[in-house]
Amino acid sequence: AAVLGRRTGAARAMLPLLREPVRRALDTLGVGARRRHWQHAGTFLGVLKEVSRAVEAEGVGMLAAAAAAVETVRPLSDLLAEMEDFQRGEEDEEDKGDKGGDRDKGDEGDEHVHVEVAGSNPGTNPDTGGGRGGRRGDRGGDTLEDIIARSPNKSACEAVDVPRVIVQWNRRIRNQGEMSRLASDILAAAAPLLESSDVRVRLAASEVCAHALKAVAGIDACGKPEECVYETVKRLYPHDVPEIFAEEKKPARLLPQVHRLWPHLVASLGARLGPPVQP
Repeated sequence: AAVLGRRTGAARAMLPLLREPVRRALDTLGVGARRRHWQHAGTFLGVLKEVSRAVEAEGVGMLAAAAAAVETVRPLSDLLAEMEDFQRGEEDEEDKGDKGGDRDKGDEGDEHVHVEVAGSNPGTNPDTGGGRGGRRGDRGGDTLEDIIARSPNKSACEAVDVPRVIVQWNRRIRNQGEMSRLASDILAAAAPLLESSDVRVRLAASEVCAHALKAVAGIDACGKPEECVYETVKRLYPHDVPEIFAEEKKPARLLPQVHRLWPHLVASLGARLGPPVQP
């Protein structure tokens, strides 16, 4: 499997099929089974190295996909920024209306501001619109609908296939979680072997740990752009976007993995034949 992955790059293509078998095989490197299977450690570390490299390459692709998704929803985020600017202006006007209401108790300023934010139109007749809507055009303000209609991002926003964006985001997050946890499991299994008395095992473990840590780091870097996509779509379509997954299904973070690796790495630094450490 290691030769196949190294020579043809098949390990990356086989990752969906390798996840569960690799997790089960990692049990052979556990503390309880390590003494019984020590003679296979070097061979299996070669397999883990190729899988780690495949996950690392997958992380690069995931980061590119996340960045592309950010660009896809950028018109939506720009429109949100316009809407926020509009709402901040309305809040400022509402504060002024509240102060005016303190000076004139008989004024219906609070009702007036509320109605304008909800549905005013600059060309509306003040006497039309029935009920509370009768004050709609007094201040000549715009509604959110007016802001959206005049926005330069309107056409670009209409071109965004939001259901597709949501489905792809959901798939990416799930895949990132699975790949990241696989790399984390590999790191947890290989890190103690940095303290092995067998120099070949020690050096092989160091390569596995390096690639696994890079894989976790690459996937962890997807967090910021993916959060941007999630927040943008969630604010516009709150009922269509699934909730963030449970903590155990989220991608592993980099810093805890470094803390997990550190004691074993420090213990291996005293060995005469490595592993080599570069700043």
